Parts: sequence; structure tokens; C-alpha cells
Amino acid sequence: LGDCQSLQNFAKTLDFSAVQQAAINDGLGGIADQSSVTFAVRSSAPVEDQESHSFAGIFESELNVVSADVKDAIRHCFVASLDHRVFSYKHSVGVGIDAIELAVIVQTMIDADCAGVGFSLNPQNNDFDELVIEANWGLGITVVSGDVIPDQYLIEKQTGTVLQRNLGC
Repeated sequence: LGDCQSLQNFAKTLDFSAVQQAAINDGLGGIADQSSVTFAVRSSAPVEDQESHSFAGIFESELNVVSADVKDAIRHCFVASLDHRVFSYKHSVGVGIDAIELAVIVQTMIDADCAGVGFSLNPQNNDFDELVIEANWGLGITVVSGDVIPDQYLIEKQTGTVLQRNLGC
């Protein structure tokens, strides 16, 4: 636990490289009126969703981030990937703790009434002809974190027919 905190404290002191700074500035520069736009700063990793495990809710995301705070949100997402709970979960599922590859994505925020997660194939049976959507009211954070049992929709891809609908709570 102490080693993780030391690692996180060190990571907080790191600056973005010139290339990283330019990429962030270029990306934000493409937004005409940044004062009225907020961003979703989301993290993901190559080890996140595998057949035998899922890191859903383990990595951090920040929502409704104003442009002036985007760099801090990116840093927060990276630093959070060095948390003891991330290393503990990696160890429990057999992922090397030295696998610290992380992507942080900055997206324009959508003020949604409901949101969630979409699976391009049915994760219960790996059926490529079906997709699954899990959602609830709000911005979807409670779905990803596992804090709610979301509404779940099983959809046949070719026709768009809803095959099954389970309401959460």
C-alpha cells in the first residue's frame, strides 16, 4: 500500500512531454467555443476486457471537465491506475503488475438523461449476432462501477429486434 502511494505521489509530479502537450492543445483547439463545452476524460487499458476478466469500474474517469482542467483530469486518470486496488485486481486475475499500459481518451461530454455500456457481442455466450446494452438514468458511471443493476437489452444485430429486456433496479 505504501509503495503504491509513493508511486502515485511521484507520478503526480511528472509533466507532460512537448508532444503530449501539443496533442492535448491541438485536440482542444478543434473545439470552437470551449467555454460552453465540458469533457469526459476516460481511461482504458489493453488488459481491461478479456475473456477471463474485466476491469470495469477499476480505472478512473472524470466527467464534466472544463477545458482548463483537462490536463489535471488526464493526470488523475493515470495516477489512479497506480492505485493498490488496481495492482491487487491485476494480481488476482493473473495480469502482471508491470503491465501499466493505459489510454486516456478526452471526449466532448454529452448531457445525457441515461447512459451505459454497449457490448458488440453477447458477453454471456459470445454470440456475434447479438449485442447487449446495459444502461440506467444518469451518465452511466453507476453502471460501470457496479453500483446499480442496470436495465439490460439483448438485441439481434441484423434486424434490430429486441430479443430480451430486463429492467434493473
